[in-house]
Amino acid sequence: ANEDGIDICNTKQVKIQDCFIRTDDDNIAIKGTGYNHKAVDSVMITRCILWVDVANVFRIGAESDADAMQNITAEDIDIIHQERDQERGSPYSLRYDFCFTIQPAQNMPMRNLRFENIRVNWEGQYNFIECRPYLTSWSKPPEGNIDGVLFKDIVATGKKRKGLGRVVIWGASPSHDVKNITLKNVTWFGECIDKDSRDLTIAGSTSNIVFDCAKK
Repeated sequence: ANEDGIDICNTKQVKIQDCFIRTDDDNIAIKGTGYNHKAVDSVMITRCILWVDVANVFRIGAESDADAMQNITAEDIDIIHQERDQERGSPYSLRYDFCFTIQPAQNMPMRNLRFENIRVNWEGQYNFIECRPYLTSWSKPPEGNIDGVLFKDIVATGKKRKGLGRVVIWGASPSHDVKNITLKNVTWFGECIDKDSRDLTIAGSTSNIVFDCAKK
């Protein structure tokens, strides 16, 4: 437990490249732990293979003591395993464990994130993508904001369950909102995610949520 792979905390100009990471907690977590409240800025994660036995593949903002988190890119990634959370028998996993979870708190702005060209070996997980200002046990109120996230050319293939994996886009309030989120060519088993997809929740204070299923 508590065995994250790489944690990026209050740091700028970071590059993670050509890594294989297997963890018993989050693979890559981006945090603000209060070091002079410095922003996390300009992070590149590329050409990596990720395996998580428990928790999230990417978890961004669960600890949000930073001036901002911005200009974060993950591209050309293979996610080869994420725990099948429903087998754990815990309601915790049904709520929290995602491939991609973005959850700023402490009034922190989060902007300009990009996840592109990512291949997911799906094993029946309950959750897929979350963009939601949220308070965790490691953060303080109020919630933060999300402005500008692109999910592009993400393909999930493998085992299929009754649902396809939740996508949650949820603004906490008008002053802690979620806006400018784009899912472009994000597919489950050949089915492109759009506004009418199953297991999609858009709620609370959100704006400019775009789904683009055009061919490349």
